[in-house]
Amino acid sequence: MGETLGRVETVVGSRVTMRIDPANASMQAIRVGAMVKMPIGLSGEVVGVIREMRAEANAIAHVTAELVGMMESLRESHPRFVLGISRHPTLGAPVLPMTESDLTMIYTQPSVANIRIGALSDDPSRPAFVAVDELLSRHFAIFGTTGSGKSCAVIVMFVRFLFRWSIIAYSDGVQ
Repeated sequence: MGETLGRVETVVGSRVTMRIDPANASMQAIRVGAMVKMPIGLSGEVVGVIREMRAEANAIAHVTAELVGMMESLRESHPRFVLGISRHPTLGAPVLPMTESDLTMIYTQPSVANIRIGALSDDPSRPAFVAVDELLSRHFAIFGTTGSGKSCAVIVMFVRFLFRWSIIAYSDGVQ
């Protein structure tokens, strides 16, 4: 199963609090923004993004993660990542670090129409993609502080969208 970072202590909606013993855990895997996984029975694992860390006097850390999706192990096909959660980890479930193959499954280029919008800030070698139909078929927002690149992000998305799917009309001036 791999290195156990800690155990699930509380589950409230899409938030999970974990008890981490730094003596037994790789602190590279435990940082705000890192992803962790917890088993949910025989069919897969739930994935969470660490949002908060608190240390106690006895060197035990309490880490809160937001559950973002599930890695499903389907018998008839390869495992796949699905956004959203339909099942939660149980109390006491082991918290595990993400493997390279887990991250590749999550961040692989979508098989539907997509554009590359950059790279992950945690791992610049891993490209970030947006599924165009999912993005444009509903409302979306881009948040950030002043100077964080919100306008640039929108420009990059739409320029890449236009270059990839636009039809270039040619006119020689003849009416």
